[in-house]
Amino acid sequence: TVPPGLTNVMAVSAGENHTLALLSNGRVIGWGSNNKGQIKIPSTVSDIVKIAAGRECSLAIKADGTLITWGNPMYLNFPAAAYSAAAVSVDSANQNSVVGLRDGRIFVAGVNRANVMTSRTVTNTPFITQTPSATRQRTATFTPLNTATDTATATATFTPTVSRTGTNTRTKTPSRTKMPSSTRTATPTP
Repeated sequence: TVPPGLTNVMAVSAGENHTLALLSNGRVIGWGSNNKGQIKIPSTVSDIVKIAAGRECSLAIKADGTLITWGNPMYLNFPAAAYSAAAVSVDSANQNSVVGLRDGRIFVAGVNRANVMTSRTVTNTPFITQTPSATRQRTATFTPLNTATDTATATATFTPTVSRTGTNTRTKTPSRTKMPSSTRTATPTP
């Protein structure tokens, strides 16, 4: 059951039998099963920017890149390097948890089925900064003309911006010409 009065939620993550919510003030709220301590949130959990609920475990990243984990250690057995470098991403599902570091390294903890924990060659990729903003502007113009040929012009512009500046412009100009399809001539009868 979702805790009553829960507001200002910025993100949610569903684990096997528990759920986490990240609040706008950087706090984390958990509910559901607590058989391995997965919703017993440590006092060090504050100023959080990312969360992940997994199988009997929970993970969080602080604004400074600190990784914090709690719950079943079987799914959280990361090497010390995962806790000593700046974390940028976390996720957890079924029997594995994953943490991505700013320097490009990725660590996997949990059960090593299908070689999910096998070391891979690190590829250098640029760090991408995401800005959580969205600006939408919509304008529309419709101009009917009353002339021999009835022409209407409609123009719509939609500019979405999400973490990058981009513009999509659509112009639609419907045109109709009304022409008589037949001509009638009245002939006076004598």
